[in-house]
Amino acid sequence: MWNPRALLFSLNCYLAVMLALFVAFSFALPNPWWAALTVFITSRPAIGGGIWAVAAYRLAGTLLGMGAALVIIPNLVDAPELMIVALAAWVGLCTFISLLDRSPRSYAFVLAGYTTTLVALPLVDDPVNLFNTAVYRSEEVLIGVLSAALMHNLIFPRSMEGVMLAKLNATMKDAAGWIAGALHGTPEHAERLARRRLAADISELTVMASNWRFEPLRVRAGSKVSRALEEQLAALLPLLTAVEDRVLALGGIEALEPALKALLGEAGDWVGDGQSVDAGRAESLLQACAALTPRSGPGASEIELLTLNLMLRLGQLIVAWRDCNELAGLLRTPAHRPSARLADVIAAAGHRILHTDPVLALWSGLTAVLTIVCCGAFAMVLQWPPGIIAVGIASLLCTLFAAMDDPTPVQSVFLTWALVAIPIAAVYVFIVLPEADGFAELALALLPLLTAIGYFMLIPKYMLRAFSLALLVMALIGLQPAQRPDFIGFANLSLAAFIGTLIAMLVTKLVRVIHPDVSARRLVRAGWNELARVSSGAHRPRREQFATLMLDRMTMLAPRLAQARSDRWLPLVDTLADLQIGVNLVDLLEAAKALPRDSQPRVQHLQRQLASYFLARSRQLARATAVARPPPLAELDEVVHALLASAPSPQREHGLGGAAGLRRNLATSKFIFQEGDAV
Repeated sequence: MWNPRALLFSLNCYLAVMLALFVAFSFALPNPWWAALTVFITSRPAIGGGIWAVAAYRLAGTLLGMGAALVIIPNLVDAPELMIVALAAWVGLCTFISLLDRSPRSYAFVLAGYTTTLVALPLVDDPVNLFNTAVYRSEEVLIGVLSAALMHNLIFPRSMEGVMLAKLNATMKDAAGWIAGALHGTPEHAERLARRRLAADISELTVMASNWRFEPLRVRAGSKVSRALEEQLAALLPLLTAVEDRVLALGGIEALEPALKALLGEAGDWVGDGQSVDAGRAESLLQACAALTPRSGPGASEIELLTLNLMLRLGQLIVAWRDCNELAGLLRTPAHRPSARLADVIAAAGHRILHTDPVLALWSGLTAVLTIVCCGAFAMVLQWPPGIIAVGIASLLCTLFAAMDDPTPVQSVFLTWALVAIPIAAVYVFIVLPEADGFAELALALLPLLTAIGYFMLIPKYMLRAFSLALLVMALIGLQPAQRPDFIGFANLSLAAFIGTLIAMLVTKLVRVIHPDVSARRLVRAGWNELARVSSGAHRPRREQFATLMLDRMTMLAPRLAQARSDRWLPLVDTLADLQIGVNLVDLLEAAKALPRDSQPRVQHLQRQLASYFLARSRQLARATAVARPPPLAELDEVVHALLASAPSPQREHGLGGAAGLRRNLATSKFIFQEGDAV
């Protein structure tokens, strides 16, 4: 299990804790252990960079949470029942907002929630000093944040920039491999599976880019560049899948006309030989695509429309790959200025749309409310003042793991390591620390414990256990300027931590656990409902925005589909097909707006039929008994005839290409007629 990097990380954590304790002791802060605890919480992202981001979010969340406590507790201190309900509502609101945000800054809302109960609620008997405690706690957190950031950035630092660029290079290399393989007609099975990882890679790059902006003393290309790169990477998957499908529809690579086959091979060579940033070569490929694009008239055949769609998607794939490489180059060397064309791509990049589920977010918030109310009622019924610690621990576990479908396995780990932490903390509180005389001996006494925790925090298998142990041990030891062992106080604190964890786990188990089948169904239905909104015109995203949203859902859906066992409908789901449908639909509806006025009723009728079709699929999956209507292929053909009869234009060609792709997507997609019958 020897890991030099883990050893270095543990050394950094230990030095950061010692620095935080030294500063906190020097300023005579009442609870230096909060500074030490903050070091471990802030150090978690130091594993992959981004420590400054979490430091900023932690400080912001602490200030927001203490501000809420200053409003709630003094005004309701004489009505403890109402105070518990108000604090529970605040924690529930913060949990709800954090789940709707889904960006790294959601951590600030998580922290703002449990800070009010974990930090401020124990002062309910002394509300006069609440403001002073809020100031002290903010100072202790700030000391811990700065100590962790300083040590992890001084001793063999691992900056967010280096981590992000390494991930970017790996993603681009993988993408080049599977694009080249597909265009040559020999994609390996492993490459096909690897494409689905692109969604996860994009999500990871998004988080890294969000954290990167907190890195001090650096030159960066700007957040717009990273957003533009995310959009272009997201466009690769539906475009390449469309190219492969159209080649298959035309009989395969070997059945293509020699000119088409040669063009695909040349494009594959261009991607695979590392010269993809050669703008001149890309332009020649685009010209070849334009030359081989059929000029479709009213009597165009299905083969001509499929060939048109193939050339359209191949050209878009070439453009997207060229832009990906140039944008990646800007991130690697931000001093370079983008070309006028690339500047337009960067300017067009919008905010990334991520999947959110307000119903599940609300349910998670209500679960946190119920848990806190149960803990508060337990403490008040027993007239047990330390029970307010249980309230804080319970709120921590409800908010910190609210994004999981089933938080109980993680909460059970926390419960198990609470039992492990109690004897370890007792040894330090009653045996080791009373013998420590001065800061040097304290540092020596904590050395084996802190370095061991830090070491295992970097090993994925033990990360959660080590982190749980760090939280509980530092809280139970409770380092203060004057350490006075108190067995009764220690026992009450230990029992409160155990009971708070147990109540949180029981309430979560009873009301909050979401089966993977249910979660997967909700994600699939969200995708089909989105297609219905796009079809009806209620939502008009750009193609790249739609692709990023669907890829985000694919990232969330993949692990849930792997865990789903009892649902026989879910294996019929093809998220890549849904992604292609949306891309083609966006192109078709954009082009259809330019049709003559007498053709608009056909377009509107098609939109209504498509919206009804996708809504029927959504309801069908929800009920598992409804009969799904067949896709409106006849209505789609009428719009295609209207496009063919219209005047030639680039927009018309895009519409025809989108229509040809959409027709094939709908004709080959799987849908269910009735229970047990799948096509």
